[in-house]
Amino acid sequence: MTRETENQTRLRRAKEALVALQAAEAEARKALADAIESTKRARAKYEELFCNEENAERARRLKDYYHGTA
Repeated sequence: MTRETENQTRLRRAKEALVALQAAEAEARKALADAIESTKRARAKYEELFCNEENAERARRLKDYYHGTA
C-alpha cells in the first residue's frame, strides 16, 4: 500500500480547494450575469411604465387646460 507524503497530501488538498473555489467563482459569475440581465429587464419595464404615465399625465393636463379655457 502506497502512503502519501505530507507534501503530496497538502498538494492534493490544495488542488481540491482550487477546484471547489473555481466552481464557486463560476457560480458567482453566473449569478452576477443573471442579476445584470434582470436589472436590465426591470429598468426597461420601469422606463416603459414611466413614459406611459408621463404621457397620460400630459394628456390629463392638456384636457384640463382646454376644458378650463373653453
